[in-house]
Amino acid sequence: AHAAGGDSPAPGGARPAPAPRHWRVAGRLSLLIAIPMVLGLALAGLRITDATRSAAAYGQAGQLAALGRQVTGLAHALENERTGTAAFIAQGRPAAGRPALNQEYAVTDRWAATVRQLVPQLGRGYPAQTRASAAAVLASMAKLPGLRRQATQTRASALTVINGYSAATASLFAVNDGIADLSGNAALSTSVRALGALSRMQDQASLQQAILGVALAQGHFEPGTLTALTSAQARQASALDSFRSSATAEESWALNTTLATPQARQAQALEQHAIAAGNGPLPFGPRASQQWRAGMSGTVGWMRQAEQQLTDWITGYTKGLRRSALRSALITGGAGLAALILVLLSTVLLARSMARRLRRLEAAHRESERLAAEEAWQRASVSALSARFF
Repeated sequence: AHAAGGDSPAPGGARPAPAPRHWRVAGRLSLLIAIPMVLGLALAGLRITDATRSAAAYGQAGQLAALGRQVTGLAHALENERTGTAAFIAQGRPAAGRPALNQEYAVTDRWAATVRQLVPQLGRGYPAQTRASAAAVLASMAKLPGLRRQATQTRASALTVINGYSAATASLFAVNDGIADLSGNAALSTSVRALGALSRMQDQASLQQAILGVALAQGHFEPGTLTALTSAQARQASALDSFRSSATAEESWALNTTLATPQARQAQALEQHAIAAGNGPLPFGPRASQQWRAGMSGTVGWMRQAEQQLTDWITGYTKGLRRSALRSALITGGAGLAALILVLLSTVLLARSMARRLRRLEAAHRESERLAAEEAWQRASVSALSARFF
């Protein structure tokens, strides 16, 4: 009888080790939770990466806008120096005109010094075209000493010197053009295009101011000067069309209002009469130069003011875009981390709860098996005793 019960577990014997089935079930449940969690974290990671890249791009655009702001000031100084130098030459290069010219040089040199400090900050992280534009700015500034010597120490014509200054200023405008390439933002790109058109339009207006100012002082156009004047007019008209296609309605209205002022209209009429006179003597009185200077100063001055305001807006807007991108990266990263912690805690708690329930079920199952085995052992013992005595 004892042998018959040998294959059954003895009552009160050692309990077998719990089966790991509950851990497998909990693990599968955790896996079902982990899969969407990993996918969500991957998407969050992509968004963080994208926001970080955008912040870096906007940071570069902002740094380039800061440089562009200084380059715009340098362009204005060079244009003023061009106009002053042209007048100095038209007057016969008098010694009395040198102090005023030296003041123009000092203003330009201050802007140039600031630009020289900022250009080296454009490292290899910037596009090659942007770095080339910055290098062209440095090359333009390197030409200044030669232009000044040519204007003051040689007999070069006013048009030759004007063309030298124009070549130097023309290379400056490409710096701001690169802001749109770095940002990829539609509103910023539109404003940058408007700024580029306004800068070129203002430069051509200033160029006309210098060219016709020399002709009025001399009473006639020098060889090639009339062609240069009409070419500048055509380039200004082209830049004006480009500006109107990119500018806001308010900016276009402000420009049209400025061009419609009496002084501006008087200057435009004087220019057309001068062009109509051709290469002969200019039929104007002694006040013509003053009227031309006053009319063009107002027009060019408004363009420069609008240009500076637009430059300031672009600089501030790029900073705002960078802050927004950084904030988006931080929010996305924080939300992803919080979700990860929440899911991990939920998974651990759920796994423990499932494990406890499975352990209770297995304990109940083992207890049932023990009771059944005990009952079977008792029956076998009774049967064995019955067989012995009966």
